[in-house]
Amino acid sequence: MSDKPLVQQALATSLSDLLLLIAPSNPSDTFPAALAFLAGFWQAIVREWTGIDRLRMDKYYMLMRKYVNVTFRLLAREQWKEEKVAAVNDVLMKKGGPVGWEDRSVPESLANHLSDIYLEELDKVLALPEVTSQPPCPLAALLTPHTILLARTPTKTVHTRLMSSLFTPILTSLSLASSTPVADSERPAKRTKKEEPMYAHIVMHSTAKVGGKERSTPEELKGSVLRGMFNAAAHGGATEPNRRKIYKVWREEGGDDDDDDDEE
Repeated sequence: MSDKPLVQQALATSLSDLLLLIAPSNPSDTFPAALAFLAGFWQAIVREWTGIDRLRMDKYYMLMRKYVNVTFRLLAREQWKEEKVAAVNDVLMKKGGPVGWEDRSVPESLANHLSDIYLEELDKVLALPEVTSQPPCPLAALLTPHTILLARTPTKTVHTRLMSSLFTPILTSLSLASSTPVADSERPAKRTKKEEPMYAHIVMHSTAKVGGKERSTPEELKGSVLRGMFNAAAHGGATEPNRRKIYKVWREEGGDDDDDDDEE
């Protein structure tokens, strides 16, 4: 990749846009072909990451950002269908994937960077006119790879990064957008409201259920995210320290009592 910023950006855009330009002779093969291309990209990134010159790391972070954005656009084009969302999630969190927890050889910086940019890129995509006319996006389902990693990562710093860059911001935004926000004194985040991104398009164009046709309220969206976190923590694969931390957040954020009854 060139060292000139504008050339880098143009190339990253061209490479990521290929995901939307794949056109097999059989239209039914379009998504599987795009998914295979996406899987190949992440496989290459994971394989080559440790060999990338640190001075050139920023351009690859930008390339990852472009691919995340186009992945959301691909799912929007597929109307956020449950099986399509699940297929993309599997690419990200399978063993050896960038958001996996089973393969310790995968650089943690990949999952950290994805958690940094995920909400921002989703919010950008949901602001596009061609996307707002589609069914709402299933927010909790899109966060599944990160939710499972939050519960199962054996690394404290990864759990902390996921909370600070992804889960705390989205829960805060949904609380601020709801009619019954959590009191600042009860929220574990140390951010000020001025520092907190609102993610308005996520709030306005999301649903609490995969396949849902109606946009959900901020309260419903927050409940679905909290339930996803609770269920991931309750799974046998979660580590005990992560489980305790997630349950604490769940209680502080006003988790549903029905979920509490299921806690083991």
